[in-house]
Amino acid sequence: MKKGKAGVLGVVVFIICLLFRLPFWVSLLIGVGVFAARMWLFPPKDKGAEMIAPGITRAELDAVLTEGAEKVRAIRNAGRLSDTYEIRQEIEGIAQIADAIFADFKRDPKDIKAVRRFLTYYLDATHKIVLKYRELSAGYGKTQETREILARVEKTLPLIRATYEKILQKTLEDDYLDLDVELKVLETTIKMEGV
Repeated sequence: MKKGKAGVLGVVVFIICLLFRLPFWVSLLIGVGVFAARMWLFPPKDKGAEMIAPGITRAELDAVLTEGAEKVRAIRNAGRLSDTYEIRQEIEGIAQIADAIFADFKRDPKDIKAVRRFLTYYLDATHKIVLKYRELSAGYGKTQETREILARVEKTLPLIRATYEKILQKTLEDDYLDLDVELKVLETTIKMEGV
């Protein structure tokens, strides 16, 4: 219940006390007492503190989704500025897989715990690499060292994409296991009931 409902309860109790011909001040004290007791015994719940999965609150999920969307958008935007079509496509592929991972988090928040490293390291590292690649590739008078670094990044992007695909697969495997358990329970129940 919210404060408004507790207030309504206090007013109703106050009116009932008046109907029983209790003095006004006594009725008021009882009404306020009921309101205070209701608020103390059953405090209003903070929607953000609501647990939606083991160890994950609504506020934490919202923060992960918001921060993740910003990071993926930054990766995607940096990739769009790349000089070559292949690199733009590779970075867009990475961003699409990251979007799928966050879509899975929204559907199944407990997966956040399983792939915490994705949130705390991989996204930030990918963003830094893509931004640096963009800066170095746009620069004039590239040195041999710059060309070597750019070539390393170009070779690493498919590895990053494959890693993101493995992370997505890991989040989906949990869903497969949940479905498998549900199917086994249903099959066992059907056999036991002889249907």
